[in-house]
Amino acid sequence: MNDRTMDRRQVSFRYGLRFAVLSMALGCAAPVGAIVRSWDDSGGSADKNWSTFGNWSPDGAVVNPDDIFIGNLAAAANDTTIYDITSQIGSLTLSNGADVDTNGNELIVNGITTVGGSGSTLIVNPHNSGIAFDSFDTNELIINSGGTVTLTNARLEVDGNIAGDQLEINSGGLFSGYGFVDLQQSVAVGVQVFENSGTLAANNGGGIFGSFAGTLTLNATDADAFIDLDGDNEAGVVNINRNDTLSIIGGNINNDDFSGTMNLGGGAEFTTDNIWRLGFGEINVNTTGLFVGTVGGIAEISGSQFTMNNGGTITLDTADIDRLQFNADFVANGGTIANSNEIFFNNTTTINAAAEFLMTGIAASVTLLDGATVTINDANFDLDASQTATNITTIGNGALLDINLNDASADDSYGHRINLNGGELDVTNAADALPWRINSLAIVTAGGAATSVLDGDELEVF
Repeated sequence: MNDRTMDRRQVSFRYGLRFAVLSMALGCAAPVGAIVRSWDDSGGSADKNWSTFGNWSPDGAVVNPDDIFIGNLAAAANDTTIYDITSQIGSLTLSNGADVDTNGNELIVNGITTVGGSGSTLIVNPHNSGIAFDSFDTNELIINSGGTVTLTNARLEVDGNIAGDQLEINSGGLFSGYGFVDLQQSVAVGVQVFENSGTLAANNGGGIFGSFAGTLTLNATDADAFIDLDGDNEAGVVNINRNDTLSIIGGNINNDDFSGTMNLGGGAEFTTDNIWRLGFGEINVNTTGLFVGTVGGIAEISGSQFTMNNGGTITLDTADIDRLQFNADFVANGGTIANSNEIFFNNTTTINAAAEFLMTGIAASVTLLDGATVTINDANFDLDASQTATNITTIGNGALLDINLNDASADDSYGHRINLNGGELDVTNAADALPWRINSLAIVTAGGAATSVLDGDELEVF
């Protein structure tokens, strides 16, 4: 072998080695830094898939930790884009009516997701492998005015552990749907992981004739995590639509009183394993059926103890339609209950003297289910409302309705229908020594396996 031959071989080896190393780098190595990549719709292409290189500016494959913007370019406005890849990303921003559909995959954002602008929607559809698998996973989710996140029987996870990471619904923003929201942040006591200054809606989309029932579950893994249903502006709205349920598990919603608005549709249920309080907020019960004038299911408040303080209101304002059932223990220390139809009590309830319980109109009624105990200390509570046969008090087996009046002008002469089904009605008035009365307009029935009881002050029947 001469020197010239050796030189050529050495050169060939060096170039071959360099090419091999370069090929390995191109094929295997992760990108060094994030690329800001914007959806440009490939000049109006019908193909809305993330996997199409030409749909992006700059062209190329979406990879971690790219920062993804959809809607910031004019060509992308109002596009519904399809996440059809497996790559994670660094951040996601939706604007100007643009959408992202998770399309049965798991979209992982290792940073902040922001949705805002009229018509912009993050559509979280079920994972192809089932509800146990995440469809969307982000460190933080911010929904600004005009933005919507729609959860369709899917699972969404927020798991950032930097202070301030949370699911944040700002004024004008909407989070709607059914499925699971896993709030997996680990935080100090009282730190928000969920903040609703906009609208949170448990909504399964209705189904045929609104018959489907869906549950939206907020699940906080850290007992110290603060779930703030009325938001920083104390004006957040919670809508629970017909036959749907909002369930809150874990965390803490008791850091402050709820001062927003909760709307309960027919058959709707709010349930939580947290003790919670209504402050200057309102609960509106609108349990109409599918068609105007028809009766829907009974709305329910369930779970741990519910307390209403000064300034709160619970309103049932449509006679023969609106119905509410308290499955949770209920204490009213203040505020107003305005009942124009029917309230059911299924546990222990105390309505204290500073609260006002108004029975209004010819349909205003109360029902105590078997075993319930209801104590009413409202000084001038008027049990029989308009004194008609359609004003009905029903007291179930083993139940007790204990009315403690403290006003000489209070109405304790009852002329409505009283159904005692093995229960007990006690009436006292500390402001006078007169008997309470069942007058000639009243219809009183007694039934059930147990003995029915009328007790309290002296009773006069005439």
